Amino acid sequence: MTRWEKYFYWVALVYVASFIISLAALQMLSGVLLLLWLVLSFQRKSFKVPQSPFIIPIVVFVLFRITSCLYSEHFSLAIEGVWKEIIFYVLFFVLLSLFEKLEKKNITTTISILIVTSLFSAFYGIVKYILGIEARVSPLTGGYGTL
Repeated sequence: MTRWEKYFYWVALVYVASFIISLAALQMLSGVLLLLWLVLSFQRKSFKVPQSPFIIPIVVFVLFRITSCLYSEHFSLAIEGVWKEIIFYVLFFVLLSLFEKLEKKNITTTISILIVTSLFSAFYGIVKYILGIEARVSPLTGGYGTL
């Protein structure tokens, strides 16, 4: 792994950890990951889209998401929502290109980090409920529906 690939991998690990814990960190790291991917792509002189069975469903979803804005009662709000989400759609391909090149142990580490942060968030929500801080179990971010 080159120096930039190592940076990309470590930022991706922090990105995965922040997925459950902090939406603000997730958004900030999304931009950092995108920039690192661009640097790596320029270094390799290649902007190849990785192969995956998920590409067509993601592209169809994004097209339906954008098309649904046309039929929204509140067009400006719908477009604003899509604009906030668009970096995450792009990051699907960025992360896919990272995982395509990783060894199995690095993928296992990434999944382990996601599981540990999820367990931490769930434990935090349960403790808040038991102590009476919250009327329902809720995680660190996202409200009741994300736990």
